[in-house]
Amino acid sequence: MSNLELENYLKKCIIAYVQEGKVFDKWFLEKGKGYYFLFKKNLKVTNLQFAELASLIRLNAQREGDYVGEQLLFLSVKEFNTSFFEILKCFTSDKKKFESVKKDPSKLEGFAHDLSKQFIGLLKNVVVLDAFYGSCAVYLPPGIEIFIDRICSHSGYIHSCGKNIFTRNVSKANKIDFLKSIKNYIDSSD
Repeated sequence: MSNLELENYLKKCIIAYVQEGKVFDKWFLEKGKGYYFLFKKNLKVTNLQFAELASLIRLNAQREGDYVGEQLLFLSVKEFNTSFFEILKCFTSDKKKFESVKKDPSKLEGFAHDLSKQFIGLLKNVVVLDAFYGSCAVYLPPGIEIFIDRICSHSGYIHSCGKNIFTRNVSKANKIDFLKSIKNYIDSSD
C-alpha cells in the first residue's frame, strides 16, 4: 500500500471515527492484519515473552519489501484509542466549530484530509499488542507484513502463532460477531 493509499484510507477512518466513534476496527481489522501468539509461559512465571515478541516483530516487519522495524511504535488497544482521541481532540477543541464540521460532508472531508496528511507518518507505524495472561493478539496497520514463521521459530517463549480470526472477552462475545469473523476469514483466504 503506497503512502497516498494509506493517507486516503486514514481519511476514511477519521470520517468513520467522527461519525461512528470507531477507528480501531477500520484501521487494524479491515485493512491491517491480526495475529495471535500463544506463549509457553504465562504471566505468573514471566513477562519477558512480550519484550521478545516486540523485538522479533521489529526484526521481521516490512512494508513493500523494505525493513521498517526501527520505525514501529507498540501500543495497547487502550493506548491507541486514547492517543487517537487525544490527537482528534487537539483539532476539535472548539465544540461549536467541530459540530458544524460534523454536519457538513465537505468540511468533514477537508478536516479528515488535513488530519490524515499530518498523522499518516505516525499512525502507519503503530502496532497494537493486546496482552493476555498467557497469550497476545497483535494488530498491524495496513501495509505492514511480518514473517510469523520466522518469529515463531526464533522465539524461546512462543508456543504457536497464526492469523487472528476472533478475539473477544467471553462475556461480551456473541454468535453473530463470531460467525461474521469466521465468514470474513474464509472469504479472505486464498
